Amino acid sequence: MAVVRLYTANVVSLPLHTHSMDRPALSIDTFGELLPHLRGHVFHVSLASSLPAIKAADQLEVNDGRRESPFGNTSNGFFRLKGCVSFFDYRDCDSPAWDEHANKCFPTVPLRTESQIVIFFLADTEYGKLLSWENWKIEEAWSQRVVPHVECGYPSPVPLSVLSSRLHVRANSNTF
Repeated sequence: MAVVRLYTANVVSLPLHTHSMDRPALSIDTFGELLPHLRGHVFHVSLASSLPAIKAADQLEVNDGRRESPFGNTSNGFFRLKGCVSFFDYRDCDSPAWDEHANKCFPTVPLRTESQIVIFFLADTEYGKLLSWENWKIEEAWSQRVVPHVECGYPSPVPLSVLSSRLHVRANSNTF
């Protein structure tokens, strides 16, 4: 069985040692205000309350089912069951295929005025390691959940050293 990996895009990212990992915090009223910051990137979303544990582990860990996902029930998540960390893939977010599926899971799902999110941007040098959602189709894993054209998986825990930056996002209202 072939494993489909995602293409590598020519996206410029700065090494972590040349700048602070944190981008300026962003306060938003709508997803549309966040989209320009995400377009062209691959990123992972966590609750800000998880940041101390992420920093302590020095990595984004695979959800082994002991932690509740802020994105709902992931017990049958395709990438979680593959031992991957799930990422949003917004490199091709202007395509009709991406647009057809993007509304199935927005990165702002866990965002509330009382619970901020942190967006971790994967360095473009790591894109070649990503597994495509198309593996779900090839394997005919229909009982497992995946967001076609939007979700991809990193096949192991993700060391913080392979992330290019981090964006803290807060909601001005609970209208997401």
